[in-house]
Amino acid sequence: MWWTYDPEYPYSVEEASAHLPPEFGITESMAKYADNDGPYLRTGYIQSYISFNANSSMLPAFFADAMWALIGLVIVVAGIRRLVSSSARLPKPLRRLNTLVTKHLFMTSAFGGQSAAEPVSFIGARGALGRWTSVGIPLRIHAFLAAFFFFANIGVMFSPYYITHPNVYWFDLGYPWGQYLRGFADRTGVLAISFTPLLILLAARNSPLVWITGADYSVLQIYHRWVSRVVVLHAIGHTLGYSTIEAYYDYFFRSFEEAYWNWGWAAVVGGAFMCLAATRRLRELSYEAFLFGHIAGAIVWIVGCYYHVWLLDPKYSYLKFLYASIAFWGFDRAARWAMTLYYHAPKFGKSTPKAAAFAAEGYLIGSGSYLRLRLNPTRTWPKSLGGPGTYVFIRSLDRQIFTSHPFTMAWPANMPSIASPGSSPSSNEDSVGKKSFLEDGQAHAFDTMGTESSTEFELVLKSYAGYTKSLAKHLSDAGTIPEGSAHPVKTVKLLVEGPYGASTSLNHYDSALLVAGGSGISASISHLADMAKAAINSGLKVNQAVLVWAIRDIHAVDVLVPYLLRLRPYFASSGFRLAVHIHYTGESNASGKDEEKHAASTSSLDTITSLCAPATSFATILVRAGRPDLDNEISALIEADTNAKIAVAACGPESLCDTTRVAVRGRLGGKFGLESDQLVYHEESFTW
Repeated sequence: MWWTYDPEYPYSVEEASAHLPPEFGITESMAKYADNDGPYLRTGYIQSYISFNANSSMLPAFFADAMWALIGLVIVVAGIRRLVSSSARLPKPLRRLNTLVTKHLFMTSAFGGQSAAEPVSFIGARGALGRWTSVGIPLRIHAFLAAFFFFANIGVMFSPYYITHPNVYWFDLGYPWGQYLRGFADRTGVLAISFTPLLILLAARNSPLVWITGADYSVLQIYHRWVSRVVVLHAIGHTLGYSTIEAYYDYFFRSFEEAYWNWGWAAVVGGAFMCLAATRRLRELSYEAFLFGHIAGAIVWIVGCYYHVWLLDPKYSYLKFLYASIAFWGFDRAARWAMTLYYHAPKFGKSTPKAAAFAAEGYLIGSGSYLRLRLNPTRTWPKSLGGPGTYVFIRSLDRQIFTSHPFTMAWPANMPSIASPGSSPSSNEDSVGKKSFLEDGQAHAFDTMGTESSTEFELVLKSYAGYTKSLAKHLSDAGTIPEGSAHPVKTVKLLVEGPYGASTSLNHYDSALLVAGGSGISASISHLADMAKAAINSGLKVNQAVLVWAIRDIHAVDVLVPYLLRLRPYFASSGFRLAVHIHYTGESNASGKDEEKHAASTSSLDTITSLCAPATSFATILVRAGRPDLDNEISALIEADTNAKIAVAACGPESLCDTTRVAVRGRLGGKFGLESDQLVYHEESFTW
């Protein structure tokens, strides 16, 4: 937009204000503020000065305030949607509308294809290049909100700009590009700082966004990454804009003599490094490198931004955003360490050996591809924490104490006694479980040596590269383990932080389908344990559950069988039925002739069946080769009871979660006629 100076304008500030373009929204008080510079201030100077303020600060500040208001509205709507847990309470037209929204926004990928969790290459490459250029395709609702935030920021970066001619405030800065460039540089700087608190809120483990919306880790990470990209993009624009201006004045290299300039460069380098360290492939290759780079980059970003702004003017109102960011970050870090120390510190008045306060025990399974860990904090978690869908972070005291790693809960703490429903845990529970194990001849020392403490909980880990591989090496026995023999239990010093995440209970549904891939069995075990709690208190509505588990390692079943035997007494007096469908995919990519592959597969299935035999008294176990057919699994549950409310929960690789989601989505509305309250889907994909 153009605003031409007219020398016929009256000299007074009041008259100048009267001729301001109405879209500026400039008040007379701002014009009077400009008049404080002295009596030499003419109308043209006022016009130029106010247009500068509109371009550089007023419009971006208005946009930031409006965007924060919209974000608050989205959070409130998400919270309300969470409170209305069952759309069956709604009138039928609203139920149908809710089903359409759920199906087409919350269960469909951004571009309508199957992939929403599984990453794809944004340039269509394969192999190593494809892995380095892979990105996750979010669901439509998340894609829409993230895209709106991104393009709204892009739009305000480039328009509108108010240009005065001649500009007597920036008369020596080229015309008109100089006014555009100065406005662009200031505007992007304001927006980069304005949205920094949002970065912290989305990344914090104790974020109130989790408490209000119930959003899981993967959802918050989608928004965290896109907000990060926008903030860093603003920072780069701010840097390039001012670098160009300083170069125009032939002052670029001399600018590095100014402290505020150096802090600004440090901030943008820290922000760019933070984004680069968070690339998906680097996270997959080395979670430790990602964690270190991300934390270091975040510290440099916040400190650099603070001193960059403060050295320019300690009274700048933009510092409030940085104070909020520091407060959020400090609270989250303090709360995390306070929680960790509280649950591990010896109880007052009781003597707890220092080693025992941090002790955990675990062992390797089979060839060492899986690990089971039992952790025993000195204090009990509140019963509302640690349910299905939650996760903890663990760190080693022996090494890497400053890096923590997330793992989904498997066997929860606070499991009630079987003998006395509703009472506190007792030794009777463990004695019954141990007796079951011993009778079946499948007891591992890990399952018979618990401390009978209500604080104990267990994790199931898959040995990958990095920390889990290091932990597996620590738990491995120094000597050679004879084939068929079990690995011994070993002690390791660990700190536990958490639990985090919103718990998801399936107890109020009629049927449940639990889909797991690999170590995703942790979430399924946690759901079954939650059902067990409800069963012994006569609060379980679920009549049947089907557990579908895809594995590539034969001895992975040694993870599940002990938990099935442990769960059996909890359901003894209920009509609960459990079916376990194990799909072995280990030989799907094996080389050799078809006959050899078939023979190897048959032998593997027979071995898995034999290993599962002790649990057949509790669950109906079916072992198959190949990937699971989730369409048939869901159809079978629907046909068993057309009026049943069915919950489907998936945890595992992104491809498995995608397949499960598509199968559920296909049953909503349309010819099947199922409403979103009759068939509900929960997902925990491997997106760490």
